[in-house]
Amino acid sequence: MKLAGIRILALASLPLPFLLAGCGNYDEDVATICNVESLAAANEPGLDGAQKITRITMFLEGHVRSTRGKRLAGELLDSPSAERALKLRAVASAEGVDPCPFADTAANPAR
Repeated sequence: MKLAGIRILALASLPLPFLLAGCGNYDEDVATICNVESLAAANEPGLDGAQKITRITMFLEGHVRSTRGKRLAGELLDSPSAERALKLRAVASAEGVDPCPFADTAANPAR
């Protein structure tokens, strides 16, 4: 019984983001990734490419909650645009997320 109390105390002392890591719905994370540009205000006029990527990365780090979603976001951000578009479209389709503007941007980065 005493050991259980210690475990509860140890869990209670962990920061909330640590406790929530891995919690969340993958399909919601896919929708967040698909809409990240508007959600992160990365389409504001005057932002250069580095500023856009910084906004997108910071937003995803704070809002993608499932383990699978975090893995997907990391893979996408590390992929070349063409690969990112194909992978994100495939995942979005499998999860029933449509449209997926971030995949469109990745497919046409000059937009």
